[in-house]
Amino acid sequence: LNKETVMPQLVRAYLEVGFIDRAVQLLPFMDASGEKALLCAELAKNYAMRGEEKNAERMFMRAFQEATALADEEGKEKAVTQVSIVLTSMSPGISNSVLRHTLRKVVEQIGDRKIRSVTATKNG
Repeated sequence: LNKETVMPQLVRAYLEVGFIDRAVQLLPFMDASGEKALLCAELAKNYAMRGEEKNAERMFMRAFQEATALADEEGKEKAVTQVSIVLTSMSPGISNSVLRHTLRKVVEQIGDRKIRSVTATKNG
């Protein structure tokens, strides 16, 4: 057993029994990965299903932050796609204003990273 396989299993186990807050407490102990980003999205989905829109929005933002922070470009693209799928699948369960607000923040965040990347390339 190792942390990379056990932690995601524990988070999912807590989600299955409805202990969302316990699952969230485990996130800091996980290494950055696409799996962690996807788990954040799943946590957000659970918050949304419970009607906790602020927590859902916060966790979706964290999911996108985890996904876009990955160093591996292929892994980053896959993680962003997976998180996006979870977010858009929630459109019936999450208010349109929260959905729009979250997507707007994500687009801004990705745009800022691209601008910084282009600037660093030009200056480097």
